[in-house]
Amino acid sequence: MIGSREKLLELAAAGELFGESAEGLDLRGVDLSGLDLSQCSFVACDLTGADLSDCLLSDASLRGSDLSGAKLNRTELFGCDVCGVRLFGALLEAATLNEVNLSGVDLREAALDGAELTQVDLTGANLSSLDLSDARLSSRRLAGCDLRGTRLLLANLSGADLRETLLDRKTSFVQCLFEAADLSEVDLRELDLRLSNFAGANLQRARLERSSLAQVGFAGANLTDASLSGASAANSDFQGAVLNRADLSQAQLRQSNFTNCSALGTRFSGCDLTQACFVKADLSGSTLIHCVLRYADCSHSVLERCDFGFADLEYANLHRARLGQSSLRGATTGNISMTDPQREAAE
Repeated sequence: MIGSREKLLELAAAGELFGESAEGLDLRGVDLSGLDLSQCSFVACDLTGADLSDCLLSDASLRGSDLSGAKLNRTELFGCDVCGVRLFGALLEAATLNEVNLSGVDLREAALDGAELTQVDLTGANLSSLDLSDARLSSRRLAGCDLRGTRLLLANLSGADLRETLLDRKTSFVQCLFEAADLSEVDLRELDLRLSNFAGANLQRARLERSSLAQVGFAGANLTDASLSGASAANSDFQGAVLNRADLSQAQLRQSNFTNCSALGTRFSGCDLTQACFVKADLSGSTLIHCVLRYADCSHSVLERCDFGFADLEYANLHRARLGQSSLRGATTGNISMTDPQREAAE
């Protein structure tokens, strides 16, 4: 155990800090750059303003230490325990953090340009207002993580539980992966989620009103009772998704793909579904009042008990669609393609 700042600096000058430990030391502003600090333990130390750039920290511990304003540029951290560490305003540009425990860490105002955070534990961490658009983040543990005002690009949050994650209207997740993630009842209203992938995710009762969802993947996702009203979701993929009782009213869904989806009792009122694909989809009991379905492909779909009141169905393809007990009052039905006998025979 290193008992003083002076002894630590002596060992650092000799390059002999590997595996050493210290607790509660005042190490403000020390220069440890370029050293191998693997298996070191600096518990509850004051490292504010310290320089740990270009260091290697493998299986090291910084638990409970204060690294506010510290430099960790290009530093490599593997399997480290930095639980409860304060990294407020720290510089971690081009740093590598792999399987690091960041639970409870304060990263506000930190610089993470070019950093790679792979399989990190962000439980209870504070990343609010950070711009991570030039960092690469991968995490499944985000319970209680503060992402209010945070910008993420290409983050991999597949399998993560985001039900207790703190978000606000300034949070953005562009081109992020949420495959098989749990976002049930999460408030995602007005967020920028463009080009993200929610394949197989749980979005039951999630709120996505007025969100930017262009070219988003929802294949196989569960959106039961979710609200996407007013969302901009053109060219999105809902193949095989469950949209039962969801509210998509006034959403922009041009050229979106709903093949094989289940949308029982779903509200599509006022949607723009121009050129949308509903092949083999089940929309039984859904409301499509004032929808624009021009050139939509609804072949082989189940449209029983649907309300198409005043909808624009011009040039829609209803080949072998089941329309039993549906209402078309006031709908525009010019140039609709109904069941083609020759195509039916070939099928």
